[in-house]
Amino acid sequence: MTLQSFSHDTAVSPLLRRASVCYSGDTGSPPYRQPLPVDLNWARDLGVPFRPQGDASVPKPLWSQICSPTCTTMVMEHFGKNLPTLDNAEAIFDPHYDMFGNWGRAVSRAGEQGFDAYLIRVRSLDDAKKYVAAGQPLIASIQFKKGEVEGFLYPQTAGHLIVIRGFTADGDAIVNDPASREKGNGVIYKAAELEKAWFRPGGVAYVIRHATAGGAR
Repeated sequence: MTLQSFSHDTAVSPLLRRASVCYSGDTGSPPYRQPLPVDLNWARDLGVPFRPQGDASVPKPLWSQICSPTCTTMVMEHFGKNLPTLDNAEAIFDPHYDMFGNWGRAVSRAGEQGFDAYLIRVRSLDDAKKYVAAGQPLIASIQFKKGEVEGFLYPQTAGHLIVIRGFTADGDAIVNDPASREKGNGVIYKAAELEKAWFRPGGVAYVIRHATAGGAR
């Protein structure tokens, strides 16, 4: 196996800290859902700082393309690493596919900055609540066609990333949605609508946390 760094910093040396597998499979039946402990504190707002994709420090042609780097930047800042969105976008950019939305490169960037970062498949909002209860925000990959989902800040998306930073007492998600500067900070998305937008396309999420942190896995 050969490790290769894509960092602009020539002093960065690759280090293998985690090997993980994220897979999908259709069992033909609904996933098993373990009941949430009654004392689990999931009805909370983790207060992840908000940034829009349309940041003044980012060239305007990139605004519609950098939801993944923007969400990655928000969660990294939440855990104490405040970097310019554009720096993270440049590091995450995939020149082979000419895109900023490469999931693996996003978590690799966070790993390069000293975080424990990896991809998971979330199968229910109850699973997501366990992460929030442990103080862990999630970056969720969503997708939906026009008319499939109601109550979002846009009628459709071919692929978008949002930060789930908490849940209301009613079970709806508290979200940082970088698509809107005016309305994206702590927007509430109804649980049933988020389930359609997130789980139908596969339930992919990024976990970014301190390398020494505990919490849900």
